[in-house]
Amino acid sequence: MRTIALFILATGTLACRVHDAKLMTRDELFFGLSKPDGTQISDQQWQDFVADEITPRFPAGLCVIQTQGQYRDQAGRIIREPGKLLILFYDGGDVPRETVDQIRDAYKRKFDQESVLRVTTRVKGEF
Repeated sequence: MRTIALFILATGTLACRVHDAKLMTRDELFFGLSKPDGTQISDQQWQDFVADEITPRFPAGLCVIQTQGQYRDQAGRIIREPGKLLILFYDGGDVPRETVDQIRDAYKRKFDQESVLRVTTRVKGEF
């Protein structure tokens, strides 16, 4: 009986916590680190891009994860390359879609990239 009471108490507490969470937008941007000429975007070039293009738009915080991926290019070839995954959380009304697209456009222009994948989801979260 004591175990059942603890289970009910624990699940009730968890249910309350979900109500404290607020609706947020989660954006994931996938950046390839290979240039069309076969060279790689260096760590310093990436850090400069983060400092110049991402941080000014998202000064409250962000997360970057090293990735390894592949894609099919416009010529139909399978390209394998290292990359970066940028994860952003923000209030949906605080950041217009264009702000995130400006980051994507700047990266494509600066490093001659075909695309930067964007995945947007609505999530509940709290700090």
